[in-house]
Amino acid sequence: KAIALGGTTIRSYTSSLGVTGRFQNELLVHTKAGDACPVCGTTIIKIKVGGRGTYLCPKCQKKKDFKVIGMTGRIGAGKTEATNYLKNLGYPVIDADEINREILQTKSPYYKNIYTSIEPIFPEACNDGVINRTILRDLIFNNETKRKQLEDILYPTIKKIIIKQIKQEKNDIILYTKEPLIFISAPLLLESGFDSLCDKIWIVDCQDELLIKRIMARDHIDLPSATNALSLRGSVKELVALAHHHGQEVVIIDNNNTIKDLEKQIQKLIKEE
Repeated sequence: KAIALGGTTIRSYTSSLGVTGRFQNELLVHTKAGDACPVCGTTIIKIKVGGRGTYLCPKCQKKKDFKVIGMTGRIGAGKTEATNYLKNLGYPVIDADEINREILQTKSPYYKNIYTSIEPIFPEACNDGVINRTILRDLIFNNETKRKQLEDILYPTIKKIIIKQIKQEKNDIILYTKEPLIFISAPLLLESGFDSLCDKIWIVDCQDELLIKRIMARDHIDLPSATNALSLRGSVKELVALAHHHGQEVVIIDNNNTIKDLEKQIQKLIKEE
């Protein structure tokens, strides 16, 4: 019908055939802010979506009910496999680890302030304006005080970027009519307080024996080292208790079996959302 009527002329549009469009006479809400919706009578409003003026009836065109889900789990549990599958399905995954790596790059707009804060506390890891991330990681590995000092420096910036990315993902979901689910992936989601940005928490977990085998295979380390790495994080019961303490609803994803089984659980959970 729009083609037959020569398109839409809002200001000065003329088709390639020299025909001025008449389809604007068929539009129900566009440019009609303040008028009554022809379907239900509710007042039409104008909002900004992705920087563009957009007209809608707030009753007929209801805002999507966005849900932000936090993904976490113990080391080796399979959080990465779960989030990779979500990405393959087309869902946005905001990765706190990726943000952490990016802000420690010298080209990051946040780098200068971060370096200035890190240098007095970790001088061994700083040299001529460059942070040595390997040395920094070694310094905090078994030092709870140093780890907390580094987190206090990095977490506010990471959280600021996550909030910005959530806002952008919501705009993209509106523009491209995707499912209104956004995921935040963070190993220390609950400990960092990033779960305050979430509506629900998914924890990927499996048995300790399997965790240790996966850590050994992934990091090419021996049994004592893998056991020590696992001990640095709380048990799944402690994670669930912390989430409940924060008032969060928790779902446990059992990753004791195959990748296919993990994917089936994720598919089921998405349908339930």
